[in-house]
Amino acid sequence: MFNLPDKKRALTILVSFFAGLSLILFILDKLFVDTSNDSIVLDAPVDIVKDAYEGRITYINPNFYPEDEITYALTSSRGDRVILLKADDDKLTVVEGLNVKVYGTLSRTLDNKEDVLIVSEVVINNVTD
Repeated sequence: MFNLPDKKRALTILVSFFAGLSLILFILDKLFVDTSNDSIVLDAPVDIVKDAYEGRITYINPNFYPEDEITYALTSSRGDRVILLKADDDKLTVVEGLNVKVYGTLSRTLDNKEDVLIVSEVVINNVTD
């Protein structure tokens, strides 16, 4: 062949064989292995359906619902209670007495007798015509 001694010739053939095998395995891996799922996929954000109610924010005695710590309700223009309101911050205090549209998730009182809106957003209604 190239007049190499037998040991060198055998070593050259062996190294060439493993290099060729490695190249073939690499190519086959890239051709047939699906790598599109190698990335981490986070759950897509879920749109939370918010309930909306309109009326006037009215302070109520906290002793009526002491376990629930509810101090506000939404009332209609006639003064009828629409729904109890609860928030994690002071947004209801700021808009007390105003006509608003409130958005949030519907819940129940601890005694499971009345609906409560856990308010996440308050929009003040425009009072000018």
